[in-house]
Amino acid sequence: MKQINGKLNKHSLADQIVSILRKRIIDQEFKSGEKINISELQSEFSISSAPVREALCLLAQEKIINIIPRVGYFVKKLGYTDIKELFDIRKLFKHTHYMMEQKI
Repeated sequence: MKQINGKLNKHSLADQIVSILRKRIIDQEFKSGEKINISELQSEFSISSAPVREALCLLAQEKIINIIPRVGYFVKKLGYTDIKELFDIRKLFKHTHYMMEQKI
Protein backbone atom coordinates (compact mmCIF):
# COMPACT_ATOMS: atom_id res chain seq x y z
CA MET A 1 0.00 0.00 0.00
CA LYS A 2 1.15 3.52 -0.79
CA GLN A 3 1.14 6.49 1.56
CA ILE A 4 0.45 10.13 0.86
CA ASN A 5 0.29 12.74 3.59
CA GLY A 6 0.54 9.97 6.18
CA LYS A 7 -2.59 8.10 5.07
CA LEU A 8 -2.47 4.55 3.71
CA ASN A 9 -4.01 4.14 0.31
CA LYS A 10 -4.09 1.22 -2.13
CA HIS A 11 -4.16 3.46 -5.21
CA SER A 12 -0.95 4.37 -7.03
CA LEU A 13 0.77 7.61 -6.09
CA ALA A 14 -0.03 9.02 -9.53
CA ASP A 15 -3.73 8.23 -9.09
CA GLN A 16 -3.74 9.88 -5.67
CA ILE A 17 -2.04 12.98 -7.07
CA VAL A 18 -4.49 13.09 -9.99
CA SER A 19 -7.38 13.16 -7.50
CA ILE A 20 -5.77 15.88 -5.41
CA LEU A 21 -4.82 18.06 -8.39
CA ARG A 22 -8.21 17.58 -10.07
CA LYS A 23 -9.92 18.76 -6.88
CA ARG A 24 -7.59 21.74 -6.60
CA ILE A 25 -8.28 22.71 -10.21
CA ILE A 26 -12.04 22.33 -9.74
CA ASP A 27 -11.84 24.36 -6.50
CA GLN A 28 -9.77 26.93 -8.41
CA GLU A 29 -6.75 26.63 -6.14
CA PHE A 30 -4.93 26.44 -9.47
CA LYS A 31 -6.19 29.16 -11.78
CA SER A 32 -7.00 28.77 -15.46
CA GLY A 33 -3.77 29.04 -17.48
CA GLU A 34 -1.53 28.75 -14.39
CA LYS A 35 1.76 26.88 -14.74
CA ILE A 36 2.05 23.87 -12.44
CA ASN A 37 5.33 23.72 -10.56
CA ILE A 38 6.51 20.11 -10.42
CA SER A 39 9.20 20.89 -7.83
CA GLU A 40 6.64 22.34 -5.43
CA LEU A 41 4.45 19.25 -5.78
CA GLN A 42 7.46 16.98 -5.22
CA SER A 43 8.28 18.84 -2.02
CA GLU A 44 4.67 18.94 -0.84
CA PHE A 45 4.15 15.19 -1.25
CA SER A 46 7.76 14.17 -0.49
CA ILE A 47 8.01 12.10 -3.67
CA SER A 48 10.09 12.01 -6.84
CA SER A 49 9.07 13.75 -10.03
CA ALA A 50 7.99 10.52 -11.79
CA PRO A 51 4.55 10.10 -10.13
CA VAL A 52 3.93 13.86 -10.41
CA ARG A 53 4.70 13.82 -14.14
CA GLU A 54 2.59 10.68 -14.59
CA ALA A 55 -0.33 12.38 -12.82
CA LEU A 56 0.03 15.49 -14.99
CA CYS A 57 0.05 13.34 -18.13
CA LEU A 58 -3.13 11.60 -16.97
CA LEU A 59 -4.75 15.00 -16.39
CA ALA A 60 -3.62 16.04 -19.87
CA GLN A 61 -5.41 12.97 -21.27
CA GLU A 62 -8.52 14.22 -19.47
CA LYS A 63 -7.97 17.61 -21.15
CA ILE A 64 -7.59 19.36 -17.78
CA ILE A 65 -3.89 20.13 -18.22
CA ASN A 66 -2.04 21.35 -21.31
CA ILE A 67 1.51 20.17 -21.86
CA ILE A 68 3.80 22.55 -23.71
CA PRO A 69 7.03 20.71 -24.57
CA ARG A 70 10.17 22.23 -23.01
CA VAL A 71 7.98 24.81 -21.24
CA GLY A 72 5.82 22.98 -18.72
CA TYR A 73 2.38 21.91 -17.59
CA PHE A 74 -0.48 24.41 -17.49
CA VAL A 75 -4.04 24.32 -16.24
CA LYS A 76 -6.28 24.42 -19.27
CA LYS A 77 -7.91 27.77 -19.96
CA LEU A 78 -11.58 27.11 -19.48
CA GLY A 79 -14.58 28.21 -21.47
CA TYR A 80 -18.19 28.33 -20.25
CA THR A 81 -18.89 24.69 -21.20
CA ASP A 82 -15.70 23.52 -19.46
CA ILE A 83 -16.63 25.37 -16.27
CA LYS A 84 -20.15 23.92 -16.29
CA GLU A 85 -18.72 20.41 -16.71
CA LEU A 86 -16.30 20.98 -13.82
CA PHE A 87 -19.13 22.09 -11.54
CA ASP A 88 -21.07 18.98 -12.55
CA ILE A 89 -18.01 16.87 -11.70
CA ARG A 90 -17.67 18.67 -8.39
CA LYS A 91 -21.30 17.87 -7.54
CA LEU A 92 -20.66 14.23 -8.46
CA PHE A 93 -17.58 14.14 -6.17
CA LYS A 94 -19.55 15.58 -3.28
CA HIS A 95 -22.38 13.11 -3.84
CA THR A 96 -19.94 10.18 -4.09
CA HIS A 97 -18.16 11.31 -0.93
CA TYR A 98 -21.49 11.55 0.90
CA MET A 99 -22.52 8.08 -0.30
CA MET A 100 -19.18 6.61 0.80
CA GLU A 101 -19.60 8.15 4.26
CA GLN A 102 -23.05 6.58 4.55
CA LYS A 103 -21.58 3.10 3.94
CA ILE A 104 -19.15 3.44 6.86
